[in-house]
Amino acid sequence: MDESYAIKPNVLLREHDLIQVNQAGKVKDWKAYCKSCDGSAYIYIKDESDTKTKTIVSDLFKKLVQDDKNGIETILTGKQSQNKGADGNALFLLEAKKDYYFKEFMTGEFIDKITKKDVEDGRYTHASHGYSPTKENYSTLLMAKGKGIQPNTIIPSMHLIDEGPTFARMLGLNLGKTDGRIIDELLTM
Repeated sequence: MDESYAIKPNVLLREHDLIQVNQAGKVKDWKAYCKSCDGSAYIYIKDESDTKTKTIVSDLFKKLVQDDKNGIETILTGKQSQNKGADGNALFLLEAKKDYYFKEFMTGEFIDKITKKDVEDGRYTHASHGYSPTKENYSTLLMAKGKGIQPNTIIPSMHLIDEGPTFARMLGLNLGKTDGRIIDELLTM
């Protein structure tokens, strides 16, 4: 999906003294941290028994999602995200609104407008993935070419979890019981 804005939750977590960095800007300790998956992001708590940090983080993100300008479309609890097949160890799973995505940067403003120079310098991109597969008008693709790949084959629909078993077959490996299936119609072997 295209994006024009980068959301940096770690900026806010750092402002709330939940992330400490050294002089080089590297994390030296943390109580809460945002791990970006581009269109979505996990919020982790270091110490599950730290109710004070959980309350601070919960209040912060519940307030952010109420304002459209913050770019956060939805917040799922760890349990809700686990029910969707995502990491249930996170306190929250955030989903970005259309035109936004998440970064792990800890400095600057909470939201950056992405410029042409940002993209040229490799700081940001104009498009990304990692959004909920249920997001409207959102899909991804796989293009493959080479030994073992059936030329000029279109697979109308598949799932990301099918890639692992398919690539394993190409390498002569067997992943055993997995959630995905081997996309035999893509392979010549």
